[in-house]
Amino acid sequence: MKFVVYFFYFFSCISLVSGNFINDLRNGIDALPSAKYIEVDLAINKELLDAFSIDQAKSLSLAYKGDIVELKHILINFLSEVSSAEKAVINKLADPLSERLNDIYTIQEKPYLWVFISTTLAKDMAYKWHTDLSFENESSAGSAKSGREIEYLSRKDCAQDYFVLMTLKGPATVFYNGTLTPAKRDEFAQYLCREDFTAIDRLLDIEYFNKGKTGSSYIILNGMWDGCIHSSPPKIDRERLFIAVGGASEKAKLYFEQKFK
Repeated sequence: MKFVVYFFYFFSCISLVSGNFINDLRNGIDALPSAKYIEVDLAINKELLDAFSIDQAKSLSLAYKGDIVELKHILINFLSEVSSAEKAVINKLADPLSERLNDIYTIQEKPYLWVFISTTLAKDMAYKWHTDLSFENESSAGSAKSGREIEYLSRKDCAQDYFVLMTLKGPATVFYNGTLTPAKRDEFAQYLCREDFTAIDRLLDIEYFNKGKTGSSYIILNGMWDGCIHSSPPKIDRERLFIAVGGASEKAKLYFEQKFK
């Protein structure tokens, strides 16, 4: 197995690029929480991704429970709605995508894998630095904002859960590689509870902004206090295809079905 480890002061970012997605995924999950985020190569043909064009901004969310044939059908329908690419290209792209999502579902320990897929056309945005709340914590609290407030008051993360982020086209997620002092982490957490993303941007040192790679996936540690600080890209200057997934219980599934219906 080929892997590279980058050290950034007190935490490491691990890059797993053996080309065997499911083995790298297992090894990456095992590295949590020592590393805040881990790169895993999606091993999807770049020429195939280049051949897939995006004509429409759209999003889809679904709960996956292991039926890969149904998942591939859903992906083909979604990709066909947002793209005028040839049918053969869409079918070929749906194959590895459904396999990667099924691999994640197989490894994670929840009954469902909640999947968010979005396509975006060119647009300007601001940094929105944050850590993610696990689906379980959000559903238990009733909202992401309430869940963050619970984590802040408890002074610890409710659970060391993880998400997997994938950027297949366009600019990828940006990560923060710096280490915050306890006082600054508390300040970050207060701003996050208030959803004051402008203040968070001022708090962080631009020297430690690290752009992720298109065509890779990233396992990120959830949690306000120990989780991976990251942001969507501040400028999308071309078509973007992004997927985020995380394990979900029956309770979380019901909550998100109501939230996104």
